[in-house]
Amino acid sequence: MDIRDLSDFIRKIPLLAIYSDDELAEVMQAAELKSIKAGEIIFEQGEPGETFFIVYSGKIRILQKSEEGKEINLGIRTGGDHFGETALILEKNRNATARAVEDSVLIVIKRDSFHHYFFSRPELRQYFDKFIRYTWMYQFLKTCTDLTVASPKDIRELIKNFHSEFYQKGDVIFRQGAEPDKFYLIERGKLKVIHWEGENQEVINFLHEGDFFGEKALIED
Repeated sequence: MDIRDLSDFIRKIPLLAIYSDDELAEVMQAAELKSIKAGEIIFEQGEPGETFFIVYSGKIRILQKSEEGKEINLGIRTGGDHFGETALILEKNRNATARAVEDSVLIVIKRDSFHHYFFSRPELRQYFDKFIRYTWMYQFLKTCTDLTVASPKDIRELIKNFHSEFYQKGDVIFRQGAEPDKFYLIERGKLKVIHWEGENQEVINFLHEGDFFGEKALIED
């Protein structure tokens, strides 16, 4: 593989646009190229996160298993896409499984190098936190929701209006009958949906990571 081709490829990745040519050269010195066969597992959900990946060629599918054992497709990563950063940033185990759809070549950066080059300065940490969150939400909305028909521009504008809200176990997000004012997308956690009829309540659904809710009342006013 021609190192000049690899360097040109790296320069075109939006994630790394903040770096100068000299800085990119340093990043590439710490990176490795790894060939993956079709069907091969790159990492399993629940494993410790030790590496960050950029797809040089091929296709990688990201899958997640719910608590009920249901397999959720989180989308395909192709040339220039990246994955595996969440476990490194949050210092938690992998929250999904990555598997090659076809023979692929990955650029691999290990944990220590990832933190050194991406988080060594506060402004870099802030930049990558925002960029990775934005990219994850864009990929999710395009591949795993009914918004697949929306244009990239419309989705980008939608993402700009998202912000994080945190809830503890037992907290109420909203109550039946309340005036609707928000659309919600679950990044982490599990929610219970309850319908009240007089004094009686019925659990009608459970929602998990990747599910969204609140849109029906907004649409129907």
